[in-house]
Amino acid sequence: MFFQNGSWEYNTLVNDLGMNKDDLTMIPIYCGVEGEEKAGLCSGTENCWAVNSKASEDDIQATLDFMYWVVTSESGTKMDG
Repeated sequence: MFFQNGSWEYNTLVNDLGMNKDDLTMIPIYCGVEGEEKAGLCSGTENCWAVNSKASEDDIQATLDFMYWVVTSESGTKMDG
């Protein structure tokens, strides 16, 4: 059985649910993006974004514009730090 989650779930799986640590492993998730085989392991949780439907139309549009910028612009796709 495969269970997609992250390292934060280790304590729950081993200590709370009694799973054998030797039965746990990490596997890569491939999405079909060129060069992703060199990116290392990826996790699925940060791939889910949400927009508050109760926000104002201006705030909703600003959020959608920001999300688009983050994944399409040269500066938005680079991490600084």
